[in-house]
Amino acid sequence: MAELQVAAMPIFDKNRFVDDILNVVFEHCKERRLLFSSFEPDICTLLSLKQPRFPVFFLTSILLGMECFMDFMCTITMLKIH
Repeated sequence: MAELQVAAMPIFDKNRFVDDILNVVFEHCKERRLLFSSFEPDICTLLSLKQPRFPVFFLTSILLGMECFMDFMCTITMLKIH
């Protein structure tokens, strides 16, 4: 039964999510300076690839002693540098 509940959950489309954010930002930011940041490595990668205008920072919780959501990409330092 638990498998059916998981299968019925909506799928999160990261690509569309980033596109929606960028559309709003570019529509309203004008000449403002801003930066993007996320704890999600894939979101950082997409933001970095889709726009060169604003810096993208990959946030980690290592200094806070928190777990990294079991994502191996959180532990690879080179992926944090875009």
